[in-house]
Amino acid sequence: MDKLIIYLICINILGAVLDGVTAARRRRTSHKALSVLLGIIAIAGGAPGMIIAFALCDRTASKTNMMLRVFTVCVCVIELAVFMTWKLRPAGKWNFAFWDVFVEYRWTLWFVAAVSVITFVMFGIDKYRAVKGGYRIPIAVLLGMAFAGGSIGALLGMVVFRHKIRKNYFSVGAPLILVMQVVLLMWLICCRIRKYPKFRRIVGKCKECNRENCQDSHGNVVVYAHLPGF
Repeated sequence: MDKLIIYLICINILGAVLDGVTAARRRRTSHKALSVLLGIIAIAGGAPGMIIAFALCDRTASKTNMMLRVFTVCVCVIELAVFMTWKLRPAGKWNFAFWDVFVEYRWTLWFVAAVSVITFVMFGIDKYRAVKGGYRIPIAVLLGMAFAGGSIGALLGMVVFRHKIRKNYFSVGAPLILVMQVVLLMWLICCRIRKYPKFRRIVGKCKECNRENCQDSHGNVVVYAHLPGF
């Protein structure tokens, strides 16, 4: 664990320093090689340090740095969610009863649907203004709506209106944001299942006593009754 912490500290410092260098170079010219290297560093675990560097050294959002920003934030959230889901994993084989969680928190479905519809409409308006030459909706606003839960609406708007499909921060960023939100949803459901076992169904028997609905040596319930609709 100590080696892992040292590695994460070093990779985040490296990512922050390189992002500062990239921001300085970007003011004069685009440097794609450094951007690719930063993407690799973000995947390797340096995304949090790069996000801090964004806030300190590269606050101005532009078309040249938008893709790197979207990619870094999505990778950071995905890695943290995957790590926390792994840490919260229950004993034995288990599955998620997604529908039971959504039934209790149905407002989340309505929220995602509403934000997606608004995002879809905004893409249509921006496309219309692009053709007619009116005031355009800022890129940060469209991406912000996708981050807020409207990634499905953003993808539909890109396909239906043929809008922003040639911009990599949308053509790659919107699907990546959707993947990030799905992984984040997995983590939230895992936390909910961890706290309230009725949402978890584990198939099999306890390896220690070969009985159902028992507890292992750590106090974790190993097998639960079957839940309907799964």
